[in-house]
Amino acid sequence: MTTLHQQWLADSGADAGQSSPSQPAGYWLADLCAMSFTGPDVVNFLQGYLTCDTTQLDAERPSPWALCNLKGRVVANGWCLLTATDCIKVVMHRSLADEVATFFKPYLLFAKSELHSHAEDTLVFGTVGAALPGALQIAEDQHIYLVDDLASAQALSDPALTSDAWYLELLRGGMCLVEAATSGQFLPQMLGLERVGAVSFDKGCYLGQEVVARAQHRGAVKRLPQLLSWQGGDPNAGDPLNAPSGRSCGTLVNVVATSSASGLALAVVATDADFPLEHGATQLNPAA
Repeated sequence: MTTLHQQWLADSGADAGQSSPSQPAGYWLADLCAMSFTGPDVVNFLQGYLTCDTTQLDAERPSPWALCNLKGRVVANGWCLLTATDCIKVVMHRSLADEVATFFKPYLLFAKSELHSHAEDTLVFGTVGAALPGALQIAEDQHIYLVDDLASAQALSDPALTSDAWYLELLRGGMCLVEAATSGQFLPQMLGLERVGAVSFDKGCYLGQEVVARAQHRGAVKRLPQLLSWQGGDPNAGDPLNAPSGRSCGTLVNVVATSSASGLALAVVATDADFPLEHGATQLNPAA
């Protein structure tokens, strides 16, 4: 059976997107996917794994979240919402769908909850500015949409739009998304996730919580997120960054191009780093 994702890939280059230029339209966020956790104890189950307070979730506005390993490093992150009393949906980077499923598999064996991937049957769209029907607000002027049928996707999308503008707004707002190249490397604070409300320091224990709390209260985090402008080369998430002296000073987390040889990036950077940072032919400086 052809999945919605396969249908959309086949149609998006042809006649998908019938919106007129005068109407706001959505960006197809091909790098994102949705998953759902279902079951009578789903809220309490995820309370022990996600950094956000799942008892405070609702269906109106998604909450940022992160999943940490025992060392407090972020395995995946994104947004989650309570769509029913027994269902929590999460949105994250598509490259981590299998990783997250594998991560939870042993824990779900002893829980009254199940995990379902929607990577093939739900499309994720985004808008900046005006909200469209079905909008889920993730920031003041930024929304996501979870679409599960082809007609709705076609009505929402404009094939002339790329997702770059949406991701630029995300980075400027201080939110980043871990992907396969950066999974398991950083504490939430290194990614600034506590600043965007993804980490609750009052909810109690969750996987990796002791390490995350210790870093927060001792102020021991020496690498922090920084918005950078880049020139030249072809930078990618996971690329290491060096100071002019050659000292390792950071790692790229998300990269967005604004032209063929420049753009913005969010990186985890040493607090005492000297600029410009470099990776091959790419030079990076703090964004204005």
